[in-house]
Amino acid sequence: MVPTVRSALVQALPEVGRDLAVVLVDNALNRMMISEHELELIRQGVRGRRGAAHLHRVWPLIDGRSESPIETRARLECVDSGIPADDLQVEQFDENGRFLGRGDLGWRRRNGSWVLVEMDGIEVHSQARAVSSDRRRQNGIASRSRETTLLRYLAEDLGTGVIVRDVREALSV
Repeated sequence: MVPTVRSALVQALPEVGRDLAVVLVDNALNRMMISEHELELIRQGVRGRRGAAHLHRVWPLIDGRSESPIETRARLECVDSGIPADDLQVEQFDENGRFLGRGDLGWRRRNGSWVLVEMDGIEVHSQARAVSSDRRRQNGIASRSRETTLLRYLAEDLGTGVIVRDVREALSV
């Protein structure tokens, strides 16, 4: 018998660290492999299991809007550094209401402007079509939304401190 995603998560979550647990659940939610209701059943299913005590730190960090493991990891890195994102998948529009793009993580500055972080996965974002699309989106946001700072990173930037440093610097402007 093949286990369900829900039963696999009940089995795995007590055994893995915080970051991987959040990545696994974020991914399952985002891909609609589990529902919010099933997430609650998973929470109930892990109660009392050996190793499940650490999950009390996991539940508040779960957000199915993260569209990839590197987005989740970047978000957790910022949370751990004291600068949690204000929002995820922040949409940007020009003065005529035309959609320009969105950032994976967003911080609202005191003046109402945004600092956005875009996490680019090599597999997807290195394709010629994706590079062209990414360039158009970034140029559109940079040229038409003067109040937005868009920062782009790769998985190799995770754990280096560069994302947190750049976000802090951009927020101080």
